[in-house]
Amino acid sequence: MNLRYLNYIVKIAETKSFTKAAQSLYITQPTLSQFVYSVEEELNVQLFERSSKGVRLTEAGEILVAAARKILDDYEAVQQRISDLSAPKRETVVIALSSYRTTFFAPKIISQFRKQFPACQIVSMEKSVAESKEAIHSGSVDFAISSCLSENEDLGYTKITKEEIMVAVPPQLLSGQEAALRQTADIFPEIDLNELKNECFLLLEKNQPLHDLVEQFFQRTNFVPKNVIQCSTMNSANSMMMNGLGCTFVTDLFVQGNHLYTGNYYYHIKRLRPKRDVYLLHRKSNTLNELEKSFISMVRQIF
Repeated sequence: MNLRYLNYIVKIAETKSFTKAAQSLYITQPTLSQFVYSVEEELNVQLFERSSKGVRLTEAGEILVAAARKILDDYEAVQQRISDLSAPKRETVVIALSSYRTTFFAPKIISQFRKQFPACQIVSMEKSVAESKEAIHSGSVDFAISSCLSENEDLGYTKITKEEIMVAVPPQLLSGQEAALRQTADIFPEIDLNELKNECFLLLEKNQPLHDLVEQFFQRTNFVPKNVIQCSTMNSANSMMMNGLGCTFVTDLFVQGNHLYTGNYYYHIKRLRPKRDVYLLHRKSNTLNELEKSFISMVRQIF
């Protein structure tokens, strides 16, 4: 008995028909019947019971088919492992980014990675900060970019840049004179939050890192928005702002990543100019491989 015989017997058990099994195996039915007969002779047992309703396994047949399936699966696994040994290895780095960070970080990182590591592959995934951290712990993601880092975080991290929090204001909310002045500015102008005290603000939900930072400088300046609409992402808040529904807060990296240099929407916050650190999150350094260490160095050089 060999692997081919075992495959034939499994196929008969799956199709419950000698005719159908023979067709799928591209042999004649008499040939298949002869193979089965020779196995039954070798084992001195009957493997199949034939009736007008079809073919069913005997008790001995069920034992043989179960063992045959395991043998065939194991053989396929061995073939794959041997094939993997001869195939060239292609290391992969997986990085998770929130939706608004993707536009700024992903193009720069992916472009440089392909130049620096042409034999390796990089995969970019969109995930929330919480999902990204969990994915690093589980091993499904290698890196994430976030400004949210707690002291008891059981992750490695590398500071890569800073970003400034800016306020975005629809032009129609400003007086004609102020809007005209800002339209002539060569760079993003400043604005005092008190100028916007009567406006509606589009703020991120409480589970978003930027929400806590905005709340802190609201308290520091005794600023209380007249009306608040909660948004789930910076992208959605910015889109609503552009449609004139209210003011919102974005980062300068968001503005740069989306090439939002025109439209007279974005302002430095006068006197405050709040900033926050941005980190590359990863596993603890003692568990990183050489490619991952090189990736960290590359990202630091980019930003």
